[in-house]
Amino acid sequence: MSAACIQLDLFPDYRPAPQSLVLAEATVPYGPVWEKFNYPESFYPSNDGKPMSENTLHFLLLVTLKYVLDCLFDHDENVLVAGDLLIYPLEGDIQKRMAPDMMVVFGRPRMPHRGSYIMSKEEGVPPAVVFEIASPSNYKDKEDLGNRYDFYNRLGVKEYFVIHTKPSMWLEVFVRIEDSLERYLPFLPHESPFLGMRLWIEEGSLKMTDRNGEPLMTYIEEVRLREKAQKEAEAAQKDAQSAQKARKAAEVKADKALQKALKEKLKRQEEAKKRRKAEQQTALEAYKRQEAELKMAREALKRQEAELKAQQAEALVLEERKKRLEAASFQQKLFELAENQELQALRQLLEEMQQKLEG
Repeated sequence: MSAACIQLDLFPDYRPAPQSLVLAEATVPYGPVWEKFNYPESFYPSNDGKPMSENTLHFLLLVTLKYVLDCLFDHDENVLVAGDLLIYPLEGDIQKRMAPDMMVVFGRPRMPHRGSYIMSKEEGVPPAVVFEIASPSNYKDKEDLGNRYDFYNRLGVKEYFVIHTKPSMWLEVFVRIEDSLERYLPFLPHESPFLGMRLWIEEGSLKMTDRNGEPLMTYIEEVRLREKAQKEAEAAQKDAQSAQKARKAAEVKADKALQKALKEKLKRQEEAKKRRKAEQQTALEAYKRQEAELKMAREALKRQEAELKAQQAEALVLEERKKRLEAASFQQKLFELAENQELQALRQLLEEMQQKLEG
């Protein structure tokens, strides 16, 4: 079963008009060549009398598409994104016209602003992508969506998106294959090669991402994200300020602790210096005492040596005296001996003389 059949079975209220019932020139595409009559822009009405949106959902989708597409092509001045802008494909013909809810035209300057899109003044460049948001009036007029399809098909649109809102939101996509826009229902996110984005309906909402899957947010979502980011930034700033205060307090505390530690270290160094000085003084005094004691010992040694020399000299004198006494005693003895011998000899002589006298 084709996607178109599935779609028609699911949504019987939607019946696109057959191509033969659309416009009188249904089989004739709008060609790129026009006869130039130089009609002024004021010749082409910029208002078809129809409301831009019929309800809040319609307007929300319009605003969402416009914002996302503007952001998507903001870098390229030669991409025109326009909403509810009447397209006039034929010069001088103000009856053949259509105002899509949103269209994207490549190769045409974004500025200046336009009251309508007059293709004869736009080098014949048709919109590449068109969006229509099905409103109650579209469903009421059974031929309206068919007429729009035929207009965009003949215009040369490459991609045509219809966002349905009845009975619930769903997406219908038409892609140009050769010379015709072919319709299918995307069950997966449809990736547009022209827009460089993916889009699908999920839980009653239009979802859009870039090719990498990054969400293309609406203005409200971006505002909320900015508000969230701002709140997070403010919270982070408060945290940073608190952290900075805590860091400063910690730094002050650390500085005080460092100063206290430095003072204590300096005090300990001063005390150690004093102790070293006292120890040095004590050592110096001990050294001086040792020097004095050594000096005294040397002097005592000298005195002892002098006394020893004196004693030795005295001993020599005594020895000499002893020797002299001994010599004198010996000599005395000799004298005495001599005297004794002389006396004995005299006695003997006297005895002999006496004997002689007596004899």
